[in-house]
Amino acid sequence: MSSALLQASRLSIGYPPALIASDINWMVQEKEVVAVLGLNGAGKTTLLRTLAGLQAPVAGEVHINGNNIAQLSAQELAHRRSFVMSGRQHVVGEVKVKELFAMTQAATQTKSVISSVQQEASALMQLEKFYERKLHTLSDGEFQRVMIARALVQQTPLILMDEPTAHLDVVHTMETFLHIRSLPELFGVGVVFSTHDIEKALQIAQRCIVLGSKGVVYQGSPDELIRQQVISDVFSSDTVHFNNQTRRFEYSRP
Repeated sequence: MSSALLQASRLSIGYPPALIASDINWMVQEKEVVAVLGLNGAGKTTLLRTLAGLQAPVAGEVHINGNNIAQLSAQELAHRRSFVMSGRQHVVGEVKVKELFAMTQAATQTKSVISSVQQEASALMQLEKFYERKLHTLSDGEFQRVMIARALVQQTPLILMDEPTAHLDVVHTMETFLHIRSLPELFGVGVVFSTHDIEKALQIAQRCIVLGSKGVVYQGSPDELIRQQVISDVFSSDTVHFNNQTRRFEYSRP
């Protein structure tokens, strides 16, 4: 198996008997930022859940650092990847932010390392003032920022994020995209994230995987996908189109 950080081989995803996409062969290299794009219902969340080992593939295999995730225990998997879900998951309301970070610490990590990473992650997501807050008192946006910081505290080589800017205001959305782009350099991680903000994804991602209609899957750099008309074909309608020159969505003129 390749030395790629993440590798999907002949991967098919879906909810049997329904098949969303099939025969996906895809690699993510170390310290790479990759965007998963597609319209509503295209299968972005299903793909991320399958890559994270939270959902069994219909067919094929997923490897992280050469390890088949189907053969890893939950603890072993937690050392290799972290997963940021979209929206507010069920949490124990009385748990404080600092306690959530403490519970996330892997057994092999030293206290000094955790302290340093926690401080860096909290500073990056502007969370220092939230340490004593209980999770149920956080707004959806604040909670989302805590979950991203928690993934960094977990200290895995791979972070999977399902719509990490969901519930964030425009300022924190812009900042979060900048943070995602900086994570490989700051924390040495590879990042795979899904988003509906195509324009921002094309700015920060090194490569993209686009889930098109009828299970068609496209892969390539933003420049390649734009040049090949993939973005304009997949994300345009009678009233909206993607302008390849400006890299922005516009209303179609009558």
